[in-house]
Amino acid sequence: MASPHTISERAKAAFPLEAHFEYQEQLERYRNIVLSVCTALGGLERQPAAQSAASSNGDGSSEGKLVYVPGDECVDCLRDLRRFIRRDEQSKDKQVLRWLGDWGILERDLLPIFVLSVDRIQRSSNQIVSGNHDDDDDDDNARRMVMLCIELFVFVTWPMESETMETQVAFRRILRGYKRAFASHKVITALLTVLTGPI
Repeated sequence: MASPHTISERAKAAFPLEAHFEYQEQLERYRNIVLSVCTALGGLERQPAAQSAASSNGDGSSEGKLVYVPGDECVDCLRDLRRFIRRDEQSKDKQVLRWLGDWGILERDLLPIFVLSVDRIQRSSNQIVSGNHDDDDDDDNARRMVMLCIELFVFVTWPMESETMETQVAFRRILRGYKRAFASHKVITALLTVLTGPI
């Protein structure tokens, strides 16, 4: 009697489409895991009208301003993304990096998290100088987020010379979008702050 392992191998050889569907199903499950981590990074929330009145543009609207708010588990999610990307480095397709580019995670989440975290650290430094500082946990979290974002910036912008031509072409388009996103005044200011001062 043949072992089950041998029967399974014969079945895959006889039905290559079945093996393909199984791979696609696993890939789709993995994609959903990565997507759920990305959605937990944070998102836009409407600031109450009273808080946004000071920063309103004078249009007289009673609705609050939309602001990016990092999720409660943002640091863990950034670590998970780093782990997914490191695992992705072993494949030629670079599926995770491609998904992140297609979903606009750098523009939609990573850069706002980075800018907000640098702003938080700067405000904290100013409070220390004036003697009004008291929240070290938020400062540590902001520092972790800045460092994790910088690591992820390196990963997502890494050149793709050794990859397949299809992967290279896909990433050229994605990288052009990243260049536009990095050219924002707020992002450049935050990057220069990190480069010129202690975090």
